[in-house]
Amino acid sequence: MTNAVKDIPKTIKSVQFYSKVYTDRPAYADFEAPRKFEAIKSIIAKRLIEHPNAICSYSGGSDSDIMLHLIETVRKMFNLPPVQYCFFNTGFEMDAIKRHVREVAALYGVTITEHRPKKNIVLATREHGIPFVSKIMSSGLEGVQKKNIPLSIADEYANAEDKAAKRAELKKRYPGCETTINFLC
Repeated sequence: MTNAVKDIPKTIKSVQFYSKVYTDRPAYADFEAPRKFEAIKSIIAKRLIEHPNAICSYSGGSDSDIMLHLIETVRKMFNLPPVQYCFFNTGFEMDAIKRHVREVAALYGVTITEHRPKKNIVLATREHGIPFVSKIMSSGLEGVQKKNIPLSIADEYANAEDKAAKRAELKKRYPGCETTINFLC
């Protein structure tokens, strides 16, 4: 047996996995906040110089507030052209969010253009169904991946004559995975 095969862990739980977001982090990710913001501002400046007709989506949430503040700070520091900001109003936004968008636009002296979908979410869902990559789907697939549960259990369950007995067997075979089993079955 080769060393590579000997070194393979016996169970998936004995290995620590990290996403590329964690493993491929830029150096500035570990800076203290003031240095980190300076690094981010230099990246924004570089991108705005490279792309003078920049467009930035703005949701009205705290992340968007911070991003808009950083962009406008950099724009003024380097006397760069205006950025086009876009707010996508799905029809479910609260009045407070819409008011906040207007207030931020006035505060920074920018234009935040509101865009509405051609079809509202309810009508689009009725016509086309729920998007495949929804939060529920993502969560279910995450359980499948983390707990190493084969997708084939859905077929096992579908072909079982006694669904209750099959579900009990699956719970016993994959303890602590009821949510993922429910997702698949």
